[in-house]
Amino acid sequence: MDQIITLIVTRGDIIFYGTVFASVVLVTFALANMTSTWSDVRRRTLAAASGQDISVTGIPDGLVSGGLSGGMLDGLMPTDEARKTELTRFLNTSGYYGRRAVVKFQLIRLISAI
Repeated sequence: MDQIITLIVTRGDIIFYGTVFASVVLVTFALANMTSTWSDVRRRTLAAASGQDISVTGIPDGLVSGGLSGGMLDGLMPTDEARKTELTRFLNTSGYYGRRAVVKFQLIRLISAI
């Protein structure tokens, strides 16, 4: 372990390349997030103008059962009804609608923590 740390410290190019890689990855994810948000808002706006259902989709129905038990991601939902209502209200005011918005939010929190 000491040899690995010594190698990394003595060779500054490894740290430089790692920093460049991390920066490129973060910029790529930021651009992808902005683009997907814009297209999602446009899709919802067009759907609302034409009178279609504007619920947000993206997670397969087999993973989340829409409030019924049996979905694989149901463990991400808050068990306390007050917390669930508060989180749903927070997401709605932020512009994230749909029955799966809470699950998506919790999944993103879990992935970010990892």
